[in-house]
Amino acid sequence: MKESSEEFALAFISAGSIWVECEFCQRVHFADDPSAGDFEEGELEALRASAEEKPDEFCGHDGSAYWSIWEGKALVLGCPCGADVKLEREVWDARDWITNYLVARATVEADDAAETKRRADAAAKAIREAK
Repeated sequence: MKESSEEFALAFISAGSIWVECEFCQRVHFADDPSAGDFEEGELEALRASAEEKPDEFCGHDGSAYWSIWEGKALVLGCPCGADVKLEREVWDARDWITNYLVARATVEADDAAETKRRADAAAKAIREAK
């Protein structure tokens, strides 16, 4: 897999910005479109010049640069370093134990919610009977 899937992007990517640094490789990604956001005067031109001069350090996008946080670092969708592809592969490879965890956790949460409802119903009944 050379690119992360659309499903991964929809599930994991949580933000879009006019520029963001991929903290897995320190590459700066930017929206190469003046209508994409509130660039300060000269900012987009400076980013474009940097991308021309240092293409391995600056990467323009047709629209916003989409990103999320993984391991406390900004991860940029489509970054040439492939951090998004690596994360998707790790999640997919661990899907069985992740699914088992989610089922177990959801069961605990559902049991807790049922107990809270039982207590609330008992309290409501006691209040009605006290009137």
